[in-house]
Amino acid sequence: MARRALTFKQTDVIRLLKAARAAGYPNPRVEIELGGKMVLVAENPAPPPAPAILNAEASNPWDEAIC
Repeated sequence: MARRALTFKQTDVIRLLKAARAAGYPNPRVEIELGGKMVLVAENPAPPPAPAILNAEASNPWDEAIC
């Protein structure tokens, strides 16, 4: 009995997972159907860190040095 032709390769899956991680998806998962269709299942990417809110009342030592 002969083997079926390969519908995907391990390198294809690795390439897909690396691309998903580089795009910011924390825990990507690949589901492969019998026909070879690969589906990337991932949660929403992690939100970027919020910018620090500057406190107007806090003094900066450079404010006195520049004036």
